[in-house]
This record gives sequence, C-alpha cells and structure tokens, in this order.
Amino acid sequence: MTTFDALQIIAENLPVGDMYDKLGVNLLTDKQREEVETILDKLIAREAKVINRREEDKHFRQSERADKVRSYAPLIRAELAKGPKTAKQIIIFPPLTANQIQYMLLHEMAGEVEVIDNGRNAKIYKLKEGV
Repeated sequence: MTTFDALQIIAENLPVGDMYDKLGVNLLTDKQREEVETILDKLIAREAKVINRREEDKHFRQSERADKVRSYAPLIRAELAKGPKTAKQIIIFPPLTANQIQYMLLHEMAGEVEVIDNGRNAKIYKLKEGV
C-alpha cells in the first residue's frame, strides 16, 4: 500500500458526524475536524503531485532513450556491418559508454543483432542475416 492509498483510506473513513466518546462527550470540535480534513487534503494533494512527477519523469526518460536509439542505432549498425565486435570495440561515439551500447544491443536492437556468448570473455555482437 502506498502513502497515497493510505491517506485516501483515512480520509474516506473519517466519521461524518461529530465524534463522541462512550460517555457522549464530543472529542473534536467542528474547527478541529476541519483542520484534520484540511491537513489530509494537503497530504493527499502533495502525494498525488509526487506520483504525477514520477510518471512525467518516466515518460521523459522513455522518450529520451527512444531518441538516443534512433540517433545511434544506424551508427552501431554501420560498425557491426564491418564485422562482429564487442560492445567496447563499438565505442567510437563519445556520449555512449560500453554499457549503454550493450544495453541497446541486447534490448532495443535485439531483433537485428545476434549475440555470440564466449563464456568468460566478452560477448560478440553481429548483425543478423538480411538486416
């Protein structure tokens, strides 16, 4: 359960009428009840803002990664067209690290790249036939 879910459950289960103890004594004044509701509304709004920001960041990272794949995939394909290579051998582009190239090869370009596993040695990548 997230904080957002917990806050919504608390807000939904606040007593509608006045709160009384077993002796019939009112525990919360109207002003106190309004303060509690205001605080809960603020907490729920803040948590919703955090959740929305996370979603926006996630979409931004996905679009950023897609842009990176679109711009660098042709260059990686051109390198692999020269022959099979490891991710470190493909590094001719300063902004990309070997790990980023390897991730692109294994995930974003998986349909067009064949992976040759060399046991303890680095994996070698080559273009599949017809690509």
